[in-house]
Amino acid sequence: MVRKLKPIITFIVTLSLAQITQATSIYDDQYTRFDIYGQIRLINSWDTEKNKTIIGDDGSRIGFYAEHKLPHEVKVFGNIELGLDTQKSNSNNPNSRFELYNRVGYIGVSHAEYGKAQFGRTYMPIDSVAKSNLGYNNTGVLYFADVLGRNTGISSGFVAQQNGNTIYRGTGQDNFTLRLPNTIFLETPAFKGVTLAGSYSRPAEGSVERDFGDIIHAYSLGFFYQNALGFELATGWAEAVGEKNQTGKKPQDNMFALGVKYVFPDKTASIGVDYGRLQSTNVVVAGQKLSPTAVTGDWVAHLYGITAKWYWPQSETGLYAGYELRSGDKKTFDYTKQTYTLGVDKDFAVIKSSQLLLYIEMAYNHVHSKNHAYEKDNWLLVETGLRFFF
Repeated sequence: MVRKLKPIITFIVTLSLAQITQATSIYDDQYTRFDIYGQIRLINSWDTEKNKTIIGDDGSRIGFYAEHKLPHEVKVFGNIELGLDTQKSNSNNPNSRFELYNRVGYIGVSHAEYGKAQFGRTYMPIDSVAKSNLGYNNTGVLYFADVLGRNTGISSGFVAQQNGNTIYRGTGQDNFTLRLPNTIFLETPAFKGVTLAGSYSRPAEGSVERDFGDIIHAYSLGFFYQNALGFELATGWAEAVGEKNQTGKKPQDNMFALGVKYVFPDKTASIGVDYGRLQSTNVVVAGQKLSPTAVTGDWVAHLYGITAKWYWPQSETGLYAGYELRSGDKKTFDYTKQTYTLGVDKDFAVIKSSQLLLYIEMAYNHVHSKNHAYEKDNWLLVETGLRFFF
């Protein structure tokens, strides 16, 4: 249920619940700090299903973060992060034209004892639940852009004109992990390893045109636990309600997510497990011609993922393997997709505050559905990637 979710699916973010983990300080004194950070992400993929090689950008971005200390341990801060496709040109073709787009943009206030609040286009708590995302594009089942992502959701999903007809892939976009504007995000300070977070999103003020399924409100709740023994637990709930559709009903999406991770004491291995349940109700596109794979009505899908990773001691090299299962009910044509992933990555310290990461990842995919548009398909995906963090 995701519109252009791949940058989120694959992301090793420089932010986790709005905390900058790697950045270059442009200005830093006793009270004020200003940082710039970013990622250049390139990928080369070969797909046996399409039998072609693609070189492209995999979610490059640049961000700016500032904070100022006030009396009584209060801080005010702001963050703007822009996404960019480094492989787009300056062509007049709008589909290939280089552009910047807004990933996050918010302001906030924090206190060491009371937590923090931030307002604007920000991450939602459920973004940080996934624990099986120890690899890249093919691990982390809670971040999925697959048949359900392309073909279901809350809003109408216009695709194109075909033989004089308007074709719709399905009914919408992701409303759980999409960084929605007009969001209020709250987070408590950690207490004995426990952190609570919540968010609430609403439509932009002054919106004149409202389409079927446009967000009325959305919220997300998260519970996070981590201890010194290497155990991590995260769980979350998200729900979104849209404008009435052609039937006069309000479409509604909800998602439950659970992630568990354990890092072994010698820190040479880790394992992550995820489970997710997605549900949509009142999802109808009446009187519109849909693509053969579009899903309408009420549906439920379950997501399962497990990934283990082993690290060569003192070499900054990792070997990982994962398994994922996406399983939909009869409304989604009893759709199932299994992904088996094997990969290796290597981390290099380049200069101060900068890092270079290289990886190769192989994923075997098996898809089965009672919809003849899918029915059965098997393919191997081989990806090599470069990520430069600064």
